Amino acid sequence: MQSYQDLISEVIDIIDDEFGIIDSEGIVLACSNPDKIGSVISDTVIETLMQSSDKILIVNKTYYCKVLFAQKINVFAYIRSDTEQAVKLLELFSVNVSNYYQFCLSKFDRASFFRSIIFENLSEQEIFNKAREMRITIEAHRIVFNISVPGVDDNACLSVLKNMFPDRTHNTIFKIDINNYLLVRNVKDNEKSGLGIELANMIKDTVSAELMADTRVAIGTEAYTLPDLKKSYQNAVTANIVGNIFEGKERVADYNKLGIGRLIYKLPEESCRIFLEEIFPNNSYKDFDEEMFKTIEGLLECNFNISKTAEVLFVHRNSVIYRIQKIHKLTGLDVKNFNDAVVFKLAILVSKYLSYIDKQKT
Repeated sequence: MQSYQDLISEVIDIIDDEFGIIDSEGIVLACSNPDKIGSVISDTVIETLMQSSDKILIVNKTYYCKVLFAQKINVFAYIRSDTEQAVKLLELFSVNVSNYYQFCLSKFDRASFFRSIIFENLSEQEIFNKAREMRITIEAHRIVFNISVPGVDDNACLSVLKNMFPDRTHNTIFKIDINNYLLVRNVKDNEKSGLGIELANMIKDTVSAELMADTRVAIGTEAYTLPDLKKSYQNAVTANIVGNIFEGKERVADYNKLGIGRLIYKLPEESCRIFLEEIFPNNSYKDFDEEMFKTIEGLLECNFNISKTAEVLFVHRNSVIYRIQKIHKLTGLDVKNFNDAVVFKLAILVSKYLSYIDKQKT
């Protein structure tokens, strides 16, 4: 949506006097005098305007006209003048404001507004002005969820998501590309902490069941003002990537709980390659199968107790010993030793990260 200031610019050559638009809280949204944009008129004037049943009033040598939408006061158009034509000019201007608002409303809904905040380089002032025009709260607790559903009809996916969140005041859903959708969720004061994980799991389970699709949900950081939504989305994307690299089987990733994966993701590629070559000369890690990785995970979870590890993995104790010996032969690391096991675990994570980088280059 363009700013009301664009409308002012179109008629500024016609009206010589100061004129503009204010909202119901008295904030000047647009004005022929740019210095007054964002200023606030007195509460007494606003109270007078709100209480009066007249459409046009004059207060302190300024004419005000109520601009209604759906039988409610949307904004006030005003003109500061003492000429005989002031009222007529104000009436004409207010009609333009009303038409302009309805046109913009049809072209620029809440989803489009949030999309523009996230993907366009809007200034804070532009965001605040548009939010006031659309009556969207600037300061509110929101979270961005990135929902990845590859290979599914977009209308079907949007329908499922919108049915899950019918309250459009607190939930805004829109598509961003062929496989990804965003949910901007307003967190209510009475909702408990940890809501993000619960919602993400609910979305994953419902969409997967309804559409028979592999669904991933990434949770961004909390946003407390509208401009923060961009950062929340960027962090949700990071969570999706990091989760996919290091926790491929997990389908929910929270940016605030990425663990060591976040650290490795930010390491320089060259440093990672040097470290990996040091631990696994000649890419020896490529000789490992999934059973090797599970064995290390099991040993760490079971405090290096071989018998418990065998129980967890549903294998014979000798199988665990054989795998440990094979790892030692290939790498020189004794994974029964805590330090060696941690080094091995880190090296495997680094190898996953480098595999991701190689795929991106390809």
